Amino acid sequence: MKFIVLSSLVFSIVLNQYQVSAQNNFTPVASTEPATAAINNLKCSMQKDRVSLEWLINNNGLVNQIEVESSRDGSNYSLVALIFSTEKNDSDTYYFYEKAKTAPIFYRLKIIHKDQTIRYSAIVSPG
Repeated sequence: MKFIVLSSLVFSIVLNQYQVSAQNNFTPVASTEPATAAINNLKCSMQKDRVSLEWLINNNGLVNQIEVESSRDGSNYSLVALIFSTEKNDSDTYYFYEKAKTAPIFYRLKIIHKDQTIRYSAIVSPG
């Protein structure tokens, strides 16, 4: 929610990233939210005796590294792979493969940005 003071009146603007000018025209306002990398299309599949993960990262240039984590119970995760980001700034596709373990097995991605902020993916499982 943004507040704009005009003639000692406070207007509460709930319109997404817009401010109202004196003529009631809408003017885009630059977002004050920091940019983050977004994990899209995370897929987990079983092919013969191996598990494969595939995902797309938007704003790839903000990423330092990706940690692939696995868990048997869906709560306690441990590192199974460390992947360094590519040099592409826009978006890029990543892959991970490992020998299949006995079920159940859960995976998630831990994205570590260059500014050291961390973001987790959704949890996925083959099958």
